[in-house]
Amino acid sequence: MSEPTRVGRVVFKDWVCEIVPHRYANNGRLALRLIEWQSGEPIATATVNVPDVDIEDDEIIVKDYNENEGMLDALKRVMVIEDVTVPCSVGYAIAHIAVVNDAALERFKKRLGET
Repeated sequence: MSEPTRVGRVVFKDWVCEIVPHRYANNGRLALRLIEWQSGEPIATATVNVPDVDIEDDEIIVKDYNENEGMLDALKRVMVIEDVTVPCSVGYAIAHIAVVNDAALERFKKRLGET
């Protein structure tokens, strides 16, 4: 298994994590995962894929409920996201559609081999 491509660091709860970009297979939307920066252990998936919700190419749906509570603030602190647009219903929970900072989006695309 290859080493995940790390893009930036974020503190989430008690962990210092690296942000690893991916694409959701069914629609190509940006997915962000957090892994512990030293061990590489998976900590959280910061995003959720809701295919029937329309979002722009520079937007993600942030999972900020249950075990991911605090994710929105963590991503704002490190300037991965710059604006939260509207809440998004995910079953019985609410996620948040957020605009990804231009510089962060460019880093993610570069790491994914898209630029």
